[in-house]
Amino acid sequence: MKLLDRITSERAFYQLIIFAMIAIPVFEFLTEIRQQVFIGQPTLVELVGLVGLFMSWISLTVRKAPHQYLTDVIFLLLLLFAFISLTLSENPANSLFGYEYDEWITHFFAYFSLMYAGTMIRDINLRKNIIKAFVIVFAIQSFMAVLQSFGIRVMDCQWDTEQVSAMNLTYGLTSHFNWFSALMTLLCGCVMGLTILARSRRTFLIFLACTAISIYVMLSTETRLAIVSIAVLLIFFPVSLLIYNKVNPTKGFLKSAMLRWLIVLMAAVIVGAVIVFCFGRYQEEWVETVNEIDMMEGEPGFDEFAHGRGRLWRYGLACVPDHWAFGVGLDNYLWVFDNAPGLPHDLTWTNAKAHNEFIHILVTQGVFQFITYVTLIVYTFVVGIKSVLRAGSTGDKDRRDITWICLAMFTAYVIQSLCNSSIVNIAPYFWITIGLILCKDDQPKLSLNLGSKAAGKPAPKR
Repeated sequence: MKLLDRITSERAFYQLIIFAMIAIPVFEFLTEIRQQVFIGQPTLVELVGLVGLFMSWISLTVRKAPHQYLTDVIFLLLLLFAFISLTLSENPANSLFGYEYDEWITHFFAYFSLMYAGTMIRDINLRKNIIKAFVIVFAIQSFMAVLQSFGIRVMDCQWDTEQVSAMNLTYGLTSHFNWFSALMTLLCGCVMGLTILARSRRTFLIFLACTAISIYVMLSTETRLAIVSIAVLLIFFPVSLLIYNKVNPTKGFLKSAMLRWLIVLMAAVIVGAVIVFCFGRYQEEWVETVNEIDMMEGEPGFDEFAHGRGRLWRYGLACVPDHWAFGVGLDNYLWVFDNAPGLPHDLTWTNAKAHNEFIHILVTQGVFQFITYVTLIVYTFVVGIKSVLRAGSTGDKDRRDITWICLAMFTAYVIQSLCNSSIVNIAPYFWITIGLILCKDDQPKLSLNLGSKAAGKPAPKR
């Protein structure tokens, strides 16, 4: 039983998280040196999924904890509905083996088990180390992206290669600038939060520079998603600071934090101005935005919204009435373009992703998984807010700041996911962030108490 104790210990889950976070960009860099793009990351995440599922399952079923939490139930439901969707898929081969950059069932194992692992991390030093790991990932990805913005690339971008090369768009160690923007949403939120909540001038200056770099590489994707994500982060912090100060008024804290936010805002404006006026970026995006507005008023209608995302959503949602329970199949969105009822099936452009995570889950995995996912999103936001306020009232600044930063990362990512996709080398970081917010010390216990099987005694009081 000592082996099982080690497998399901807090440190074991922590090591799983750290390994996944650092290994994903490192493996991709090593494979790109060998001119093999997007080979290492899917295989690595599959490995994390298999190991993580085993650890989580042992933790829940063999080494039963004294108490259960809502995240335990959500974890099991996510697995259950993903399995059912895979089993009932309209295209089982596609759901099982994926289509180019689709997600395999083992990748979903990784997402869900990394979330579960995050909820198990109670020790504040381990939580600090995970934030440090986010900073390390930021450094790796940003270094590659800065080079790409000046035309220096280890390997060409896998998708939209000509456009990326011609415009020197940034994509880091990912396969597309949209996906890189999603990853940088989390990383920018992390370093921006460390800047605004810094407790020393040295820390502030270091992470202010990191924030400026993160904004630069995000805007160098020339995506509107990057602008949205940065705007959400810049709005989130002052609003959350005002709410926090109203509940936990602290002398000098609001003033100093708001001053640091104003400096971050000024840095963002300066970087944005350099990007637009010195590097000439976003000129084409501005023209396309105006054209899309004009087309939305004409015959194409909403189909042309956000580079054709309106069309992607329309085809997917048309399949929901006939596949409402468990969807058309796990990550099988491509199927809808040949089978959507009442719509033409001769499109010259389709996509394997809905470019809206909520619609994608609803269409591919059904309404039960959709409800489970929405419940998790809402629950994470509510628990996160309560945790920050509670930690502030007790004077636990470290726990407060970590949860606050993760809540900012989570909020910005969810907003941008309304027009972006879940990708195997990006999503693990999002699910880790959810897990950190939903630490079991911050969740209410469920009334069901199964006792402590490991000890063979009633659960100890806390």
